[in-house]
Amino acid sequence: MAGSVLKMPQNTPTHVDVERRFGASLRWLNSEIHGFSLPDTAKPSGASVKALSELAIAYAWLVQCRNRLSPLANCAALETSLELWRRFIIGECQKRTYAESARRYPAQTFNLLVCYLALRSSGYRSTYHEQTLRLVHRWGYPAITETVPYRVLNNQYFLWKSGLTRHEPSWQTLYKRTILARAHCIAYLDRDDAYSITHTLFYLTDFGNRPLPLPDSDRIRIKEIVEALLIHYWRTSDWDLVGELLINLECLNMGKSVCYTGSANAFQRAWLKNGAVPPHPIEREPDHVDPTKNNNKGADEDKSADERTKFFWRHYHTTLVGVLYCALTLSRQHGDRADMTETAAVPRYVPVLDPLVGRIRIASRRARRWLGSAATSSPEAVALQKLGILLCERITDGVAPPLAGSVPGIRFPTPEEFVVLPRDDLSRLAQIASVGERGAAHGRNQMAVWSKIFGGVALSYAGSGDLSVVAALVRAAACSGLDGPWLAEAVVYLLDQQQPAGCFGLLALGTSLTCTEGEIAEASLRLAVEILWALAAARYALGELKPRREAPPSLPLSGKGASRATSTRPEADGVAQTPTPSPERPREGGLHQQHI
Repeated sequence: MAGSVLKMPQNTPTHVDVERRFGASLRWLNSEIHGFSLPDTAKPSGASVKALSELAIAYAWLVQCRNRLSPLANCAALETSLELWRRFIIGECQKRTYAESARRYPAQTFNLLVCYLALRSSGYRSTYHEQTLRLVHRWGYPAITETVPYRVLNNQYFLWKSGLTRHEPSWQTLYKRTILARAHCIAYLDRDDAYSITHTLFYLTDFGNRPLPLPDSDRIRIKEIVEALLIHYWRTSDWDLVGELLINLECLNMGKSVCYTGSANAFQRAWLKNGAVPPHPIEREPDHVDPTKNNNKGADEDKSADERTKFFWRHYHTTLVGVLYCALTLSRQHGDRADMTETAAVPRYVPVLDPLVGRIRIASRRARRWLGSAATSSPEAVALQKLGILLCERITDGVAPPLAGSVPGIRFPTPEEFVVLPRDDLSRLAQIASVGERGAAHGRNQMAVWSKIFGGVALSYAGSGDLSVVAALVRAAACSGLDGPWLAEAVVYLLDQQQPAGCFGLLALGTSLTCTEGEIAEASLRLAVEILWALAAARYALGELKPRREAPPSLPLSGKGASRATSTRPEADGVAQTPTPSPERPREGGLHQQHI
């Protein structure tokens, strides 16, 4: 049973479905509780301490959630699990090797005692551990330990939550030092950054027990970052991060967008029948073994136990995330249908002649010079060179790119289907959409939804370094009249990939060592044409703006983005500079001119 996916209908899972998954995951964790045991060594391994600490954190949060919210108060499976977990965690904390290791390695005391601090927040006290905490505090720990900002926030949260500090920390001060506060280029956030962001939000919101203690402008910006990351990890089927990001949106009380609903459906369909949740689809997991089946009839008991252990370590964390997600979802009692209303991340007052237009023109001039000097050794290369030069001319003149609006009646899949389309199918659909009629997705609501989906998927592929797909999506979005800050950031990403010579991309990293110079040159030409076509479509969409009355400046998506969006506009390869014009209100379609 453990190795088969729980078959579910493709529609939104119901409240009963969530309850069923919640109970199944609790039962699996109960059956595997001894997998969280600490080894009897002088210094417990970091992995074993981390696993036990995560179980303790989940226990403490579920106790608080049960005490505060009636939907979980009558859950028999939860009561049974909490009693079992409490006895087990206390027993592990009382192990002599564990207790003494916190004094033997004072620099690591805090990480070692997170498990005890989580128990302490639920009322448990240990004389030995209390004395250890006083000793290491007198020795200067954890204050003298070099720690990254979100770990500092982590330390302050658990000290406050456990009752060891009398005064609540300054959350805004701690937040301002983290990646979440400083991030302004979503495409470059990696997996470690994503975990830093999810945990920062766990602590700032007390795992959903209180509102985010930040201004509304930060709250809106954070929602945009979380949703963009959610689309990326939903597309790549990274269920561990999908679960944490869904919890973040629940904690922010923003769990009814199309991004949330689509990824939540996919996350819940990933559950296995025995209640475990895989971090990735089973077919992508290395050496996957179903411990409930006799995969090798000649295997002895030791090998079977080893396989079961591997299964536990691969699944325990995502399953704990799934339990927290289900508990939070049940306690919120959201409706089954998504709120399809999507709004822009920022007000729509933006400069008419945005610096983005200037950057596209400069990029086209550089590309035109490179194309003029590019060596062409085949008829295809000559054709690509001529097409690239034509696109550069159209960017300069602000004319629509070739073939725009030549194909009527394009049919899009649903947003959920679109996000997880295979790369080749996605590229093909984007190419068709880029030559279709403007406004293929009809209605203001649908346009807003598709703007977010196109922009999120484009940034996802940007994070993977796939310029060809990013260019196809930007081109399709601009030709379809879609708009949004994520799409604008995708345009900026393409511009940032231009090399000093005028070509685009890091071809040396993407080609085989056996490729000939001619093959590399032709690949570079092809990529340049794809990006120039996208930039031509974006330039045309931006150029269609009509001057209107002056309006107040918009709130930026982030501080750094704001400073760039209102800075001087470069000319001729960035040498001379002229001030940007006053803000205006754009039309309904086209790329949003925010992020430079």
